[in-house]
Amino acid sequence: MNQNPNKFDIIRSVSKDKYYRLLQFNHLKSILNKFNHDQVRLFSDGLYYVLTTLLNRQTLGQECYNLILFNYKTNKLQTFSIRLIIVVFKILVPFFLFKQKIKYFLVIYIIRVLYIIIKRLNKIIFFFSSNQSFSSIENRITNTKFISLDPLSSSSCSQNSIRLIGIVKILDLTANLLHLVKNFHSMKSDIASSNSVVIEPEHSQLCKFKCSICLDNVSVPTVTQCGHVFCWYCIQRHVLSLSKNSSQPSCPSCRLIIDHNKLICLNNY
Repeated sequence: MNQNPNKFDIIRSVSKDKYYRLLQFNHLKSILNKFNHDQVRLFSDGLYYVLTTLLNRQTLGQECYNLILFNYKTNKLQTFSIRLIIVVFKILVPFFLFKQKIKYFLVIYIIRVLYIIIKRLNKIIFFFSSNQSFSSIENRITNTKFISLDPLSSSSCSQNSIRLIGIVKILDLTANLLHLVKNFHSMKSDIASSNSVVIEPEHSQLCKFKCSICLDNVSVPTVTQCGHVFCWYCIQRHVLSLSKNSSQPSCPSCRLIIDHNKLICLNNY
């Protein structure tokens, strides 16, 4: 067992989980069409982590890269109560802080902003630490790290490459903080006049865009070579269905021929 698995494997594992969660969400969305987008997302993500992390099983991303969670202080697998805390932080905390459009008082808004800052600072520490650090807030709170079950896995990775990602995260956090300060004064005057302010869900600007395939809010935006944006799952399914019929894949909006290998997923859009 390798106490310090490759950080890139951890990053890839998280990305894989995002993909499989999105895949499950899109299937459930077509079944649970009486519920809104956020409710289906809550149920889908909850189901995913209850059937994996809570039941002491690997997620699909962790299984792909042979990773398991353990308590780095006791060198044992996490107990059920700790795994429950991890699942709550992954599912319920983001849902109640960001996914609902309700009236927040200023103190709740500050909690939301602090949560985002702490979450991003934790990621930056993860990228810059020499040894494996905590990859998320819930892992740091519960003293949870990863063990690699792959005997051929190497814990060494390019520090320059991983730190370059950290530098990008620092620039992103700085830009967001400057934007927050710029808009805080106008928000403060709104709060003073009404004692509350409507805080949109996370990525609220993104929610204004509709996918022309599923006609719902864009989920994991993906841009084609012609510049049109669709859900990752929708455009992938569209391209693959045309390829199976021996047809050249084309953009659903403008019918321009597109290359499946050149679809760009806008993860930080």
